[in-house]
Amino acid sequence: MTGGRRAHLAAFAVAITLGLTGTAGPAIAKPLTAMNAPTLTQSDVSATPGRSSQDAPVPLEVEVAFDKSGYRTGELIKAVVTLKNVGNTGMMLNGSLIPEDPGSLIPLDTSAQWGDLQGAGVPLEPGATHTVNLSGYPKSAQATRVRVHAVVFVEANGNGKQFVAEAPVTLIRGDASGVVYGDMDGDGGFDAGEELPGVKLVWEYASNPEEQYTATSNGAGVFTFPDLPTTRYRTVDAEVNGWKLLSGTVEIGPQGAVGLRIRGVRNLTGVLKPELKFTKDTYQPGELAQVTVSLTNAGEYPLSGIVANCNRGGAEGGLPTGPGWGDLDTLAKGVTLPPGRTTTFDVTSTVPQGAYRIGAVSAWCDFAYQGYMSSDNLPTANDTALVPGGRGGLQVTVRNNPTGDVETEHPGLPGVKVIVVDDRACKVAEKTTDQQGVAEITGLAAGAAKYSLYYYPPSGSMMKSENPQTMVDVWADSVLQTGAQAAPGAGEVPGLPAPSPECGQPRPSPPRNSIVVPFGPPDEQLAGAGAQGKVVELAKTGADDVLGLSITGMTLLLLGTGAVVATRRRRDPTGSDR
Repeated sequence: MTGGRRAHLAAFAVAITLGLTGTAGPAIAKPLTAMNAPTLTQSDVSATPGRSSQDAPVPLEVEVAFDKSGYRTGELIKAVVTLKNVGNTGMMLNGSLIPEDPGSLIPLDTSAQWGDLQGAGVPLEPGATHTVNLSGYPKSAQATRVRVHAVVFVEANGNGKQFVAEAPVTLIRGDASGVVYGDMDGDGGFDAGEELPGVKLVWEYASNPEEQYTATSNGAGVFTFPDLPTTRYRTVDAEVNGWKLLSGTVEIGPQGAVGLRIRGVRNLTGVLKPELKFTKDTYQPGELAQVTVSLTNAGEYPLSGIVANCNRGGAEGGLPTGPGWGDLDTLAKGVTLPPGRTTTFDVTSTVPQGAYRIGAVSAWCDFAYQGYMSSDNLPTANDTALVPGGRGGLQVTVRNNPTGDVETEHPGLPGVKVIVVDDRACKVAEKTTDQQGVAEITGLAAGAAKYSLYYYPPSGSMMKSENPQTMVDVWADSVLQTGAQAAPGAGEVPGLPAPSPECGQPRPSPPRNSIVVPFGPPDEQLAGAGAQGKVVELAKTGADDVLGLSITGMTLLLLGTGAVVATRRRRDPTGSDR
């Protein structure tokens, strides 16, 4: 092992090769002692129960290099794991971190950081190396050592190499103190007479919510957390005598943190009345959409620190907040709304690419104080605009199922006429199932109206599924696989609805808020007993099956929660999970 391989880490490395343990690193003024130096241990792991690991050696060299020789409380830990095949044949590796390892460890998003070692596996030819970059924080804020514990297996025989790498952490503590208050006048600041005594405060270690610290405010609303490890904490929201304590993050440095203010606010129901509206009826993906937001404060006091939280559910066509929302942005300080007035804001956001697939873009927002964690009864407003031009299709399969057994795949029924009708009762497509019972319909417009499928089986057959099948969605550049069940016999067939006078005419812009934007393509759409639906890549395009235009939509599920005291972010611009 040479120091050259580890030069880019600018710190310290711990290496092991087939039982040989050694250390190396840059020159330092004072050598590390055995008590505070990083360490690495390893052992071979046998796939055969009861077999000694000595009988199953793994020709794998493992090196773990920390980016520092030691850390202070609250510092981000970084380590590079290097795996080298020192054998004569290639191998396929699978690895796994061991989260159950007791003691101090780095909690990691293993699916993201461990990569293919936890997925498809990593091939490693003789002499080749594979590296994994790990980062995280100690599981405990009071850690004095940090640990990376993992096992890497050889896929062919299940034998593996287990290794544990540790680095020292210097534990540093500091005090945190401040006041908890109910903001009676709504100015966002603490005033005499607003203190809240006897409030139990709970803070969570940001990297492990199970590690909590508590303090109780005294008669003057003053609280103190003594000797906290100097790291980041999340304050837990609480209800106190009708006040909702805002939540957030607090960073404790080596000097501690003093003068903190934890604010309590009243419920906004009936006080804050929001409206929003797109300035255009249609947009294209990537276009900068302009939205007018009107916020009415119907109360007697100012509302300070109000932000918008849009597209909580992550809808594919949902418009998010961002820098174009100014102080209304989820990450911003919030706006102040004077009592008894309506304040208007002109905001902008880029129409997401996913809006083309569903034919619509939606601004669906709730409004609350920055740090207001509850999603109950929040003031909300929404508007929707079209994103026209997308085309998709349907692959409809009708199966002859005389027994009603939905667990068995029954043969397809040919000769079933399938008529597609849009929300205006316009007949837009017609197709008959082939010898496999399949009807493929292409060129349907994706967008703002549901489709209905009317089934007309041949003589001697009847439909057992819902007929018509309603609320069917079409997505641009996709084919929805759906279907229905039939059986021998005679039954009633539905008549087509009377077409609207608008049929054959271009679709007008929909009424405001008549469309809601779905999360993503439907994984399943049931068409009667046992009919399965899924979205696949568009196999063919064209409008030969289409007699008109239509648009479709689904339902947006509105989720909840907010974010910050001292300023808990709903999303972290640094990308950190802390």
